[in-house]
Parts: sequence; C-alpha cells; structure tokens
Amino acid sequence: MSGTMKTKLCKITAFLLTLLVIFGVFAGCARETDEELLCTAQTLLDKSAPINALLFGSGFTPKEDGYTSGAYTEADEASLAAYGISTVAELRERVAEIYSAFTCDYIDTVVLAPVRDGGSVISYRRYYDGVEGDRAVLMVYRDFDVIAADRVSYGNLRIVSHSRARAEILADITVYDGDSATVQKDVAFLLRYEEGWRLDTVTYAAAPKKP
Repeated sequence: MSGTMKTKLCKITAFLLTLLVIFGVFAGCARETDEELLCTAQTLLDKSAPINALLFGSGFTPKEDGYTSGAYTEADEASLAAYGISTVAELRERVAEIYSAFTCDYIDTVVLAPVRDGGSVISYRRYYDGVEGDRAVLMVYRDFDVIAADRVSYGNLRIVSHSRARAEILADITVYDGDSATVQKDVAFLLRYEEGWRLDTVTYAAAPKKP
C-alpha cells in the first residue's frame, strides 16, 4: 500500500472516530438545560396534584340523591365541573398528559380499568362511565379507601440526574390538612421522555392520618 493511500485511510479513520465521539456526546447529553428541565418538572408536578386527588384522594363527590347502582353513585355536577372532566375517557386523557405510558398503565390497572373475567366485565374499580335513562353519567365507587392527600404543593426541586431520555429529581412536598401543613423532604421522582417529558412515578403524598 502506498504512503498516499495509508494517509487517506488514516484521515478517514480519524474522521469516523471523531463522528463516533461527537455522536456519543450528544446521545448522552440532555435535550435542554437543567433549568428548563426543572421548569418542566414543576409544571408536571403541579398538574399532577389535582389528578392525584381524583385518582387516589377524595375524588369526585357522589351526588346526593343521585342515580345509584350497587356501590356506585353518579358524580355531583359541581364536582365534575371543578375539574373540567365529565367522563373516564377525559380523565385518562388528563393522566396521559402528565404520566408516562408505563405509569398510565399502572394507574389504569389499579383505579380505572374494569375487572374482567375473559371478555366480560364483572366489576369496576373507582369510576366508570354509566348510563341512566338517556343520560351519560360518571359513576363513583362510594367506599374507595383514600390513600392520598387532596391538597399538596411541590417545591425546592433539584436534579439528581439528567439525560436525553431519563431524569431524576428531588422535591419537597407540602401536605395541607386543614390549617396545618407538614413537609416531606427530598422525595425522589423519575421522568421519562416520550415525545415530551412525563412523570414516570406516581407523585401523590400519603393522606394525613386521622386521630
């Protein structure tokens, strides 16, 4: 092999190695600055608070003297209007705006999806879309065991790790109970990038213990 050919091969090899290094750097680095990620995370956490209250907290209020079927009663109209939600399908859409596909599946399994035996629905979980006469009604399970606080806020966000596809942050959660408040410090949350950042762990805080 001539010296000229060796020189060309060396240059080509060096160029390809440079491209690989550049690709590796950009593949591992974040899509945005840490400050931008924190802003996005704060928005997602704030949006998750009322949705968590519906899913795991007190939820929609059953309507007094409303249509009842077994352990379910239709939701009060004012309660639905307060959240801008009138069907389980709309609630699922709101959940999908906040949580990753994996976490949405988990939430659907434990809160929203009906219990099936083969192809037949044998019972429901917390909510279901029902019909009473010619009315569509969102039905509420009256005996749901509340596990999440209804009123929370998130603050003091810090980044633990941040790449193009995954991130971990720490946040302090303030849980309000009447006129009092307690702070849960350094709570870890995961985020996943799925055509936009989504929370990859549920973000509710445990409901205050009653005396």
